[in-house]
Amino acid sequence: MQEAVYGLLGAVGGAVVTAAAAYWGPLQAQKRSREQAEEERRLAQERAEQEGALVRREAAAAERRERQQAQVAVVARVRRSVGDWCQLLSAARYRYDGGIADDQRRRDEEERFRQVMAHARDAASASIYDALNEGLHIRSSEGSVPLGDGARAQRHEDGKRLILDALDDATFMIRQLIVLAPNDERRRQATARAAYSFRQLLEVRATLAQILMERVVDIMDVDVIDTSGGAGFSAGGSARPPGTP
Repeated sequence: MQEAVYGLLGAVGGAVVTAAAAYWGPLQAQKRSREQAEEERRLAQERAEQEGALVRREAAAAERRERQQAQVAVVARVRRSVGDWCQLLSAARYRYDGGIADDQRRRDEEERFRQVMAHARDAASASIYDALNEGLHIRSSEGSVPLGDGARAQRHEDGKRLILDALDDATFMIRQLIVLAPNDERRRQATARAAYSFRQLLEVRATLAQILMERVVDIMDVDVIDTSGGAGFSAGGSARPPGTP
């Protein structure tokens, strides 16, 4: 009898274990499946976040490059417009150095000179204002005066000039080489004044060119290599020699 009871208990126990395995097995499988799915979603979200961060970094880098290119282009336009005006003045200075004897031709040449210089001034002024839009303020003039007004040039003959003032002064002085006849007694002094104002202009232009180049170096964050035999320029975008404030 006892053996029968033990046999019955064994059978019941086996049935319970079998039933428990049949019940918990699928639950464990579902749990593992959910955990695996959650892990896959987590990994997918991480990948998406990493890819999104990479896209944002690349977009920011592209925006910075476009900004840099726009700023460099503005600086280049300032240099080019100022250089073009200087070249026109240099050519006019030598062209009219001997004067023009014929009155009508002198008047025609003066009008032509005025038009060419007005166009050059408009181009230079526009490039300087464009630079302001890109965050580069170039102090270019002490105040607006009509083209050809030599009052400021005479008042500040021994002083430093800003770039548009220097260009206006040189323009006025070189214009006198056209206005005055070859035999005019004022011509010798006008020639000397034209030469002086043009030298002053070249100095102001050279200073501006150096400042603009330093600006380009800062914008592009490049290293400058000094080939003049000096100690070299510092790295990190500074165009100033070591020790320069």
